[in-house]
Amino acid sequence: MSPIKLLIVPLLILAQLGFALAAPPAQKLNFKCVTVTGSIEAIANSDLKKSVVIKASCHNRSENYALRATQKIDFYALGTDLKSADARPIASVKIPQKSSQLLFVFVPIKQTKDSDPSFRVITLDDSTNKFPNGTVQFINLTSDKLFLIVGQEGKTKKITANPTQPVAYKMAPDFKGNLPIKAAVKNKKQLELIFNSRLFPNKKCRELCFIWPRQDVKRGNKLRTTALRDKAMPQDMQASPKQKPASR
Repeated sequence: MSPIKLLIVPLLILAQLGFALAAPPAQKLNFKCVTVTGSIEAIANSDLKKSVVIKASCHNRSENYALRATQKIDFYALGTDLKSADARPIASVKIPQKSSQLLFVFVPIKQTKDSDPSFRVITLDDSTNKFPNGTVQFINLTSDKLFLIVGQEGKTKKITANPTQPVAYKMAPDFKGNLPIKAAVKNKKQLELIFNSRLFPNKKCRELCFIWPRQDVKRGNKLRTTALRDKAMPQDMQASPKQKPASR
């Protein structure tokens, strides 16, 4: 064997080892799904070619699903042939590393009458230590950065809510009653108050609070809120039932 070939072989081996070390490890993901409006059924297909059919609605969290993946899960319309070169996902999500329990929030993307439905997916760490009872996760579904003031008088907290970026508010241990909330946007370098209302969270539960724009409103609140309440359970009580893989 020539000296050049003797040099190339170990270099190729080192390159393959480097690629293997750089690749993120496979992990078993536990996740639930929810939509901000309506309901969907889809095939969740991981980058390890593992798949499962998921169902999600805006009324409550879905059942628990489990998939092995490294970095990404694509979601396809029900009935899609995953082996087809024409298969196009309706949503995709990047997987954070070392996640024990995730919540995928499906937000519809505006589309034409002839286009297929598509979604943006917001990923939340849904574990009990990251999203415990007594917490409200605000999700801004407007196109503007919102400046929130949340809390009862003397205990307010200022929160900046960027579009589709969840921000958490933890209720005080002595919280009772309702939760005042104000929202403002920047208008010509000044803050304009566009929302002044109250929420009614439960300290023994956790809550997703979606903040929506109200169309064609000249007076009063220019936003509205919808909430999805859930009681956090210990992880060992969230085990998923035996699932059937999606047909391929």
